[in-house]
Amino acid sequence: MNLCKKPKGDHQKKIQEEFPILRKKYWGRHLWVVRGYFSATSGNVTDDMINEYINRHTDAHEPVMTTNIRLE
Repeated sequence: MNLCKKPKGDHQKKIQEEFPILRKKYWGRHLWVVRGYFSATSGNVTDDMINEYINRHTDAHEPVMTTNIRLE
């Protein structure tokens, strides 16, 4: 299994267990709209680099569906 997909799957399962309404709404579908990931070694990445990456990618793509879950 892809190293980056495993945590997403684990988190999706825990979120759906804790919030049954999400399990019903997203049954058979992916909870995460984001189809990518960011990776860098902890010694070489700054908060500015992470923020720049997020801003570049969130501005470039329209959300596939609207949810109340937000990344801040």
